[in-house]
Amino acid sequence: MGVPPGTLQLHGQLASLASVFARLLLALVAAVTASLHGSVTVAAHNGIDPWLEVTSGVRPAGSLSVVGGELDRDGLVHISLWIDGRTHRIGELRADGEGHFAGELPLPAGIGEGYGQLTAATINLDISLWFEIGGVAGRNSAGGDAAWLRRLAADPSSLLLGGLLAGGALGLGYLILWPGRRRQQTARR
Repeated sequence: MGVPPGTLQLHGQLASLASVFARLLLALVAAVTASLHGSVTVAAHNGIDPWLEVTSGVRPAGSLSVVGGELDRDGLVHISLWIDGRTHRIGELRADGEGHFAGELPLPAGIGEGYGQLTAATINLDISLWFEIGGVAGRNSAGGDAAWLRRLAADPSSLLLGGLLAGGALGLGYLILWPGRRRQQTARR
């Protein structure tokens, strides 16, 4: 007893639909990845990327020690903090002739413990990092201390990208395994 022709045709339509879904998912992942990481990587001086670092542990109602470099030379650097869905202007620092800056700025009142995104911006460039208030010092790279996984998990863009990649991997696995299982079941009959 054979498989009815309508079943094979429907399977062909489902395979075509799955192929379109996979292409759309890959395009979505590429678009989100590009938008989360910015359109262009900018290097300020001699091809060196801008950098930003919180140099000490930050406590609520305390101060923030910031060091950074490779931004606009002799420019004003605007420091802001995004936490709990709000942006707070922390202060301004002056970059030297090399584009480096350092300073200690007070945190605004009412900011509690948690993860925040610190941004240093000039007219032409900006750099951001995630760090923990009430926790360890932060850098704009994932390495350097044992808390890198917690910082990564607190970054919403990393969570979104991880979810999209996991969904794409599951979808791709389904697309690869589904036609093979269907052929095996058909061959047994």
